[in-house]
Amino acid sequence: MEFKRWVVSAVMAATILGVSGAAWAQRGPRGKGGGPGMPSRIEGVARQLGVAEEVLVEIRKLAVAAEHRDVEIRSALEQAQVKLHALMAADMPEVNEVLGKVEEVGTQQTRMHKNHVELMLSVRRLLSVEQRQLLSKWFEQRRGGRGGPEDGMGSGRGPGMGPGMGPGMGNGAGRGRGKGYGPGRGGRDW
Repeated sequence: MEFKRWVVSAVMAATILGVSGAAWAQRGPRGKGGGPGMPSRIEGVARQLGVAEEVLVEIRKLAVAAEHRDVEIRSALEQAQVKLHALMAADMPEVNEVLGKVEEVGTQQTRMHKNHVELMLSVRRLLSVEQRQLLSKWFEQRRGGRGGPEDGMGSGRGPGMGPGMGPGMGNGAGRGRGKGYGPGRGGRDW
């Protein structure tokens, strides 16, 4: 009985982490009334870098294709999460079935992250050396200077994991960065 309770608790924790991870991976509404979608954001950054119009057209194509993949992946992720929650609502869920669904949620989250990384790397290949350097500086400024070894262990997502989490929580604490936990906190590289 104790083992079953432990397994159910572990699966519930994995579910909560999976849902919050998915929200973090999605990073908001992506053009659903809450701000510009992926192609618009990337195009805006590319314009700031002084990218030529023909390169901008290629970047736009890459971003639109990635956004289409994102929609498909997000749909599969949400369906897997709904099925997982339905399984977890049962009085005595079948452990292997639940764990399989947790695995499926994780697979979709990984697909989403890989899609974003693939887009980022594809766009970088189209940029000149100078533009890539400007892009790195732009991200560094956007993150507020975070990212160096002197800034703690990470992006400020937990006790002792970087700046902004309160007194003594890393170099730069209290400068208005990293308020709280969860999605939308910390820097993001497209």
